Amino acid sequence: MSLEEFNEDYLNLLLDKLSKENKKVFLLGDFNVDLLKYDHHSLTNEFLNSLSSNLFLPNIVLPTRICGQSKTLIDNIFSNVISPGIMSGNISASISDHLPQFSIFPEIFGESPSTKSNIFERDWSQFDQQSFVLDFFAIDWSTKIDLNANQMNSYLGIFFKYYQYSFRWTCSNEKKF
Repeated sequence: MSLEEFNEDYLNLLLDKLSKENKKVFLLGDFNVDLLKYDHHSLTNEFLNSLSSNLFLPNIVLPTRICGQSKTLIDNIFSNVISPGIMSGNISASISDHLPQFSIFPEIFGESPSTKSNIFERDWSQFDQQSFVLDFFAIDWSTKIDLNANQMNSYLGIFFKYYQYSFRWTCSNEKKF
């Protein structure tokens, strides 16, 4: 259906009903409305204005679908819950051409955000780039894969296995292979 029809016949009616109920509401999905175009596409602007006029704000503000030369923000989580503790964003995963989104609303469940965060990061202090490159290029791929078998998924798994081994061993200074 057209965005104009959706805005008039569905979205505005739903928002009118929800605004009378005074509840915490979450609207999420693949809306196929590119919020990045709100400033030059009138129907997208109308869509966003209808939501924000009813105190629904987008929790996702970065592109959610990235293909070749295009980026769109068509998947979203809108809520009328406004709190400084909300955490949301995209998960960088290659499950599909749409990135998965998440939102965490800690106050809804009576919990405030933890002051202690488990933040994981890579430790590059022991990494020797030259050793990594030399070790990786020293792998005799002809003994690891048979290109005539045409099993690309299997080959990719083998490639990542040796990549991870090369990286791990280069960082820990253990002997390789």
